[in-house]
Amino acid sequence: FETCNSVVERNLKSNSSFKKFCKKAKADTRSMGLDLMSYLIMPVQRVPRYVLLLSDLKKKTPPNHPDHRLLENALAAVQEVGSSINTGVAVYQAKAKLIAIEQDLQVSIGLVQPHRAHLFEG
Repeated sequence: FETCNSVVERNLKSNSSFKKFCKKAKADTRSMGLDLMSYLIMPVQRVPRYVLLLSDLKKKTPPNHPDHRLLENALAAVQEVGSSINTGVAVYQAKAKLIAIEQDLQVSIGLVQPHRAHLFEG
């Protein structure tokens, strides 16, 4: 999402056609007054929101209710998806950092390899 955000921000500043499109899209009644960034963040927020919803629903469901076990299973599955997403984001960020380091060096030394990841800075 951070990469997407920076691309949108950069284009809003440098591309007048893009800026005009975004302004027109936000004014359209179908967008409900939301801008592009508001729509782009929605998938990022969705999984954590489901975790909160299922947790709250599970708390308010009596343990002897037939849906209680189903809610526990659903909550565990959604938490696993969230964890998997977080792991994927961390891997992506580590690879992006390697790419940035190699670009800063201005020499291709083969730093970016599938088995390599950025682990520490400082």
